[in-house]
Amino acid sequence: MRDMIEWGSEFVNDQLAEHASQMVTYRRGEEAVDVRATVTRTEFEVERGTVVETYTATSFSFPAEDLVLSTGETEPARGDQVWWLRGKSTIVFELMEQHGGGQAWEKDEFRNRWTVHCKETETL
Repeated sequence: MRDMIEWGSEFVNDQLAEHASQMVTYRRGEEAVDVRATVTRTEFEVERGTVVETYTATSFSFPAEDLVLSTGETEPARGDQVWWLRGKSTIVFELMEQHGGGQAWEKDEFRNRWTVHCKETETL
């Protein structure tokens, strides 16, 4: 019998791709691939002594099988970029470790989706 949790994860991923995703371009150097990603933003605070700093991280989640560069299916790497067309501008994000040392990317439990955590670096 099929694992119901895994089936549910696949179902949710399919629904996200169909109804709640946007096309973005994943870039590594000169290589690029378009992927349909679900976009989320998270604000969090980091206390440094008496100072509280607020940060915003933008995350892009997409099917792992879609991240294919010249070497084949690819694992994200720090320094890779995500380009997101918003209106007439392209917003450039860079994969970066999260404040507090969190990993810049992760795969879901069933190894079906990448989620990459980024910081906005420029607007073209």
